Amino acid sequence: MTYWIDKVEKQTKDKAKQDLEILYKAKSILVNRINHYDDDCSFLRLQCHNDRFNKCIEIIEDELY
Repeated sequence: MTYWIDKVEKQTKDKAKQDLEILYKAKSILVNRINHYDDDCSFLRLQCHNDRFNKCIEIIEDELY
């Protein structure tokens, strides 16, 4: 029984690590593509959602640690 629980916990943590990697990459792409001199820049508009990325990252990190 313990083996099965350990296996499920490891799979959950591995998935969380993959999700974190994706979120970090997405956040990095958005930040690097922002054109602060163009008010019509889509990436600049998405910057307001940066807090949502940070909240998702925080929740997943809490799950891991």
